[in-house]
Amino acid sequence: VSFDATVASNYTQIFKTAFTVTNTLKATNLRTGDKEDEMATKALKMHMQDIERAMFFGKLHESNGSTAQPRRFTGGLTTQISNVIDRSTASGVMNEDTFDRQLIENVFAFGSKQKIMFCGAKVAGHLQKFGKDRWSPETVQGSYGVNLTQYSTFAGDLMVHLHPQFRQVPGMENAAVIIDFPYLKYRYMEGRDTALLRDRQSADEDAVKHEYLTECGLEMMQDKVHTYVKNWNAVA
Repeated sequence: VSFDATVASNYTQIFKTAFTVTNTLKATNLRTGDKEDEMATKALKMHMQDIERAMFFGKLHESNGSTAQPRRFTGGLTTQISNVIDRSTASGVMNEDTFDRQLIENVFAFGSKQKIMFCGAKVAGHLQKFGKDRWSPETVQGSYGVNLTQYSTFAGDLMVHLHPQFRQVPGMENAAVIIDFPYLKYRYMEGRDTALLRDRQSADEDAVKHEYLTECGLEMMQDKVHTYVKNWNAVA
């Protein structure tokens, strides 16, 4: 008996977020505190948001591949997961019974018995309606750095989080990404994990310029353990 592994690949992508503080502003006494520290905190949040958005929605791509300096973009979960539940073929409708069968036959067919669902507002509403009819969903605080709502089923435990970026990206309010974290790895180039690079300003600039830089991507260890649900517009 022999097994042929399926070859999968992804790129790391360079993320850069710079911020500038003039020397005049640095010398100004502000009631809100040190402006450079404030902007460093805000820039780091924006930097992490950019990385997170790429992890979900990025498209695997390489431009100028034949040159000495190709530009590479990391593939995100919504474009890399092949296990897709698309409800557009059912007019966007999925009732409670169909959802339960998908959990048993599809979502929890492989991998762990506890998975994380990041979803849009419509999907969260559908799950809330199911939960009111059968049980009181339990809120789990502090898990994976966010608050999650646990839906325990016969197939496994689904930990649900209404993700802010699913509100921002058009068409994602009726979608969800179910992740099996043990089979997903954050990868970065050696010495290229998130770092603050100071004093990037030009010599004649009367300001200081700092920059957060990361070169990273996702490695999907297994594909079938993750699920992408899309076009779930209503429940019957």
